[in-house]
Formats: sequence, structure tokens, C-alpha cells
Amino acid sequence: MGLTSSKPGRRATEPRVRADYRINPAKAGSKEHAILLSKNILDFGLSDKPCPVGSPVNDEITIINNTEEKLHFKFEPIASKTCKLTCNPSQGAVKKNKRVTIHFIFEMNQPDNINSKVTLNVEGEAHFIRLKVRSDTGVFGCDPSSLETIDDAGFRVPRILAMMKEALITNGGLESEGIFRLAGEALDIKQVKVEMNANQFTGNYDVNTLASLIKIWFRELPVPILNVFPKEVIEASDPQAFVEAYDNLVHPNKVLMDWLIDFLNRVAEKQDINKMSAQNLAIVLAPNLYEPTGTDPMEGLVLSQKCAQLLTQLLISRHNLQSAELNRTDEWT
Repeated sequence: MGLTSSKPGRRATEPRVRADYRINPAKAGSKEHAILLSKNILDFGLSDKPCPVGSPVNDEITIINNTEEKLHFKFEPIASKTCKLTCNPSQGAVKKNKRVTIHFIFEMNQPDNINSKVTLNVEGEAHFIRLKVRSDTGVFGCDPSSLETIDDAGFRVPRILAMMKEALITNGGLESEGIFRLAGEALDIKQVKVEMNANQFTGNYDVNTLASLIKIWFRELPVPILNVFPKEVIEASDPQAFVEAYDNLVHPNKVLMDWLIDFLNRVAEKQDINKMSAQNLAIVLAPNLYEPTGTDPMEGLVLSQKCAQLLTQLLISRHNLQSAELNRTDEWT
């Protein structure tokens, strides 16, 4: 989708006041919207089904201009060696009070899970459209309830999570400085992921690769765990409301989050060695647990930051609760 474009020059005139065309997802469908998109995710009708490798699939999005001015748009190319995305038209203009339908063709060149953003520029303002497609069959990117589960630390979770956790701990990951913050080597991550999907897990892997794959496993879930929370809860940044919403999560999200919180607190207990406090862990994990549903990048950034703050509070509150329970146990022994 290599694209180039140029805007016609404008003569120097008095500055014009342009209407605010930026998308505000919170007001979708409102008359106050100047630009609307028919949807903000490209999944080509596949939902969570695998995309066939080598077979093009199609999707479309309509851009609606509710302003009294012509607005210019351009889609930026995506950089990927495993897939190809083309759109028609890739750039152009939407006349006032008109709409333009963009047709997308996507083709997977080799097995992969794609969870990235397509950037739409409208008069210099960037908007994000989610590109979410998977072709891998295995333990990543699928419904967690479809996977084999085992008991780990009192939580019934997919076997692959327990195996990655055990290997990370066995290989010294809890004491590794920057664990979960430092990324593993891209080629190693890709190779180990292939092995896991083929049920060939050995456990003899670099701890940063394992930590990266745990984050990827959560990021590639069909629906990110924190996205089930009401948006108002995240926007309010009220720790108590967040904890109450967390307590009301249903299976399997509740068990997965309980397992992750328990594991992260084990990591944070070693923060004097690994330099990863509850706050540091929340900052690097939150983006893998929440996917902004709007197209405004600034709104997405703010919501992701709020998620990190709330996750920090959740880690601390669960740690304090566990400590109190241990103290009560000690009193009775």
C-alpha cells in the first residue's frame, strides 16, 4: 500500500476557521460529529476465525463528511512482511455532506496474527482503524475457553500460560532486571510462538522472550480482557469502582485476570532485584489488556494511561489483601 499524495497549493488568504472534524467515539451517531466512520475495525468478516493464507479477503469502510467543507484524506501504508493490505481509493477528498466508501483487500502471505493499526489522515489529523486478523491455528489469538486448562496456583488457566510462567520462573525470570519491560528478540519470539502453536514447547527459552509471549498471548485474545469494563469506569479513574467491576468479571476473564495479578505480584515482590514495581508492571502490561475502541489516538492514549493507573491500584490492593490473609493465618498457627 505504498502511497504518495500531494495537496494543491492554496493562495495566501485570510485564515479560515475550520470546523472540528475529528472523530469523538463517545458521541458516535451524534449530530455534533463532523466526520463519521461506518466502523473502526477491519476484520474482513472473519471475527475470530482464521484467515486463509494466500487467499484475498475484502472489507470496506465508509467515510462520512458532515461539514460544509471538502476534507482531504489519505491512508498510510502498513509495514509487514507477512501480509499485504491495499485500499481503493487510498487518498482523495470527501465533498461537503457527502460520503466515500473505501474498499480494502487483505492477503496473508504466511501464517501470522495481525493486531495493528491502519492510520487514516484527515486534513493532517491522524485516526486509527484497527486491523485484526489471525491465520495461526494453535494457542494464540483464540477463545481461551477452547484451550486445554490445568490448575496453576489455584487458578484454572490454559496450559500454555502455566507452562510459560513455570519456564520463566525456572529460568530466573523473577530476578531478571526489567522483566516484562525488556522485549525478547523478534526472531526468537516468532520461532518460539510457532513451536508453541505446534505443541512443541520445550521451556528452554530466554526469559524476555517468554515474558513477551505472555504479553502477546493476552494482546491477541479475540476480546481484550479490560475491554469488558464499562468505558465510564475507565474514564472515571475511580479505583474503588474499578475494583468492584473487576470483582464482577465473569469466567474466563476473571480467572485469567486473577492468575495474571497473582503472577505479577510475585514479580513485584522481587522489585529490589528486577526493578519492576507494581506501577512499572502495570505500565507495560496494560496496553496488552486494553484496546481503545475509538479512532482518536489521543483519546486512546489517555484511556491506556488510565488503565495503567487502575491496574496499578488493582495490583497493590490484591497484594495488600493477600498480605492481610497471610497475617491472619500466621496468627492462627
